[in-house]
Amino acid sequence: MVFGLAALWLGWRWALKKCEAANVADWGNRWINRLDGLNRLFCRHFHRLGRQDIPLPARGGALVVSNHVSGLDPLLLIAASPRPLRFLIAREEYERWWLTWLFRASGCIPVERSRNPRAAAGPRERSAFGDGGRRGRSTHSGNGGSAPASERASPRESVAGFAAALQRLEAGEVVALFPHGHIHLDHHPPRPLKRGVALLARATGVPIIAVRLDGVRGQGRTIGAVFLRSRVRLRHHAPLLPTDHEADQLLARLAQLLSPSHADEKI
Repeated sequence: MVFGLAALWLGWRWALKKCEAANVADWGNRWINRLDGLNRLFCRHFHRLGRQDIPLPARGGALVVSNHVSGLDPLLLIAASPRPLRFLIAREEYERWWLTWLFRASGCIPVERSRNPRAAAGPRERSAFGDGGRRGRSTHSGNGGSAPASERASPRESVAGFAAALQRLEAGEVVALFPHGHIHLDHHPPRPLKRGVALLARATGVPIIAVRLDGVRGQGRTIGAVFLRSRVRLRHHAPLLPTDHEADQLLARLAQLLSPSHADEKI
């Protein structure tokens, strides 16, 4: 009995050491840092992610955007990031009682899809939106085309956490989001990108790093995708600077970069 407990204790200590050694990003919490290390080991070995790090600036704010194919996607992006990622997450997901503590500890930002991001911003931020902020969401679809009028989003549809995301970016943190809003596979009908990503970038001037995820075995699944072994390929592109593009131009370029036609583009 004593030897069994001792072996269990030693195994536990060994596992903690492995997680601490694998940890890269400093989340400001010892246990979250250990979970970060565990997630990196899991994604590198089980999902065979490889050393495909997202090229984030060493300091200062940035936006990371990615296609969204499964519930595994946030774990993959975190495993590939040298800095903590503050995810925009739907409030109904954020408030799941068994996960709220983790979302809160890792700095996730709960959002309401039905709110207008311009309403959450002050006069200075609204002036940064320019003409793009008055027209609501873009009609650029996830495959680089344009969605039909019946699929265009309401100008009122966006995130209530816009102001919180704005504050994080201005504080020099990295905010991550999936601009399709929901899981969206390549064979799905075109879906317009959420306009909030362009508004955030233009209001703060931070670069946007577009990431394309491929090779996820459990595409279309949420929890199931985490446990289906994959061979993930992560491809990133040169940062987009909001000062060089209008809001609609940003969304059009992002739609192109996240589309399958750019999956084989060199990084």
